[in-house]
Amino acid sequence: NCPINLPRLMNQCLASNIAYFHPI
Repeated sequence: NCPINLPRLMNQCLASNIAYFHPI
C-alpha cells in the first residue's frame, strides 16, 4: 500500500513493493 498523502515515502514504498514481488 502506497500512501498518497506521503509522497516522500513513495520511494521507500515502491522499493518495498519491488522487494516483495521480486525478492533477491
